[in-house]
Amino acid sequence: MMSHPLIFTERRMLPRLIDSLLTLIAWGGFLWLIYHGVISVLHIQPEVEIQPFSLTISTITLYLLIALANSLLLILWAKYNQRRFRTERRTRREELSDEQLAMHFGLTPEILQQLTQSQIMVVSYNHDGTTLQVSVKRKLPVLGSGKQLLL
Repeated sequence: MMSHPLIFTERRMLPRLIDSLLTLIAWGGFLWLIYHGVISVLHIQPEVEIQPFSLTISTITLYLLIALANSLLLILWAKYNQRRFRTERRTRREELSDEQLAMHFGLTPEILQQLTQSQIMVVSYNHDGTTLQVSVKRKLPVLGSGKQLLL
């Protein structure tokens, strides 16, 4: 499992505040609907026996059983896929040379070298998707023999 994301997106304060506000509104609406539903069931008709509450409990029990069945199916599917894909069935492709890789992505050899020697970088593209500029934020650590550590 990766502990650090490969691509960071810029998160300014305004989008984060809007996300937080919309999340709070959604949770508030959800809680209001739950509260409103439970109160309406309990206060529909006071003279009616306890039957509406028992219907609500049986409905909630049914939903919980369905959720449990779905959870078990999901776990079984995950375990099946773990066993099924335990071995690598596909053959690996030959490694590309630096020239082939640069040509495939439309990069110059200098930009490709910057990409392979940096750990954190900002890549700028034009509207066609062609790489315009690479600014290196942090280079890979250099080992004692002068080779760079590949992560």
